[in-house]
Amino acid sequence: MTRPALAPGVLVALIVLAACGDNGNGLRPRVVVAPVLDSLFVGDTVGPFTVTYFDATGVAQPPG
Repeated sequence: MTRPALAPGVLVALIVLAACGDNGNGLRPRVVVAPVLDSLFVGDTVGPFTVTYFDATGVAQPPG
């Protein structure tokens, strides 16, 4: 008895799902700028921004 072949769409979906796995530690280097502003109005003042750099291990480093 032969086994039925997988439909091409199912095969592609399985390959995509297998490729989506992440075996790393889940952390990536990133820069965080605060405060996050989505709008300013005339007359508004904004305090100084802070910049924090996080390395690949998640530890804050001086932004340089």
